Amino acid sequence: MPAPKAIIACPQCSWEPTGAEQDWQCSCGHAWHTFDTAGRCPRCRHQWLTTQCLRCGCTSPHSDWYRATAVQWYQQVSPN
Repeated sequence: MPAPKAIIACPQCSWEPTGAEQDWQCSCGHAWHTFDTAGRCPRCRHQWLTTQCLRCGCTSPHSDWYRATAVQWYQQVSPN
């Protein structure tokens, strides 16, 4: 059975990017969808440890945006 896909959502407001956004911009000027590369700029290879929400404007650790699905959580805590 394939692993469930992780949910990506802002830790502050729960906004979920659609995948079409190309609005995150690196200090080198390159704009891209940060979740396509886990926060690494495809142009200069800078690894961003924080990500700003395009809806609420809050900045959170990039890793906090990845949420496990209920199935993943169940598999982690299930004794079977």
